[in-house]
Amino acid sequence: MNILPEKCIKISPGLVDARRKVIKESLKDGLRAWVETRGLKAQQRRALELDDTERKTVKALLAEELETQADAISMEKKRAQARWGQALEKQRLRDQRRAFSQGTCTHPTRAHVSGLKRFWEGVIRATSA
Repeated sequence: MNILPEKCIKISPGLVDARRKVIKESLKDGLRAWVETRGLKAQQRRALELDDTERKTVKALLAEELETQADAISMEKKRAQARWGQALEKQRLRDQRRAFSQGTCTHPTRAHVSGLKRFWEGVIRATSA
């Protein structure tokens, strides 16, 4: 069985081997160039992805900064509310002390409320009868 084409039968085997080596090397060179371009494209894509992630991190940093500013504002509001609540509580305590010193109570007792309720229920019954 002859592996060589019929044209090559009269050509020396050394020339055929040399030709095959040249074809093989040119094929390898083509593959190397293809792999190299693929590698460069992959590097460019990675560089773009890194740029995108850096942009995202800058955006995230800005968002965090805005959140901390918002937190600072909300903390200031909470402090103001606490001060307002403290002022109200102090005023309530002053009123209670004044009422106790005068012998009265700022809040009606349960017995007083029940008495007023009975009184007005009696008034309503008397007018409807």
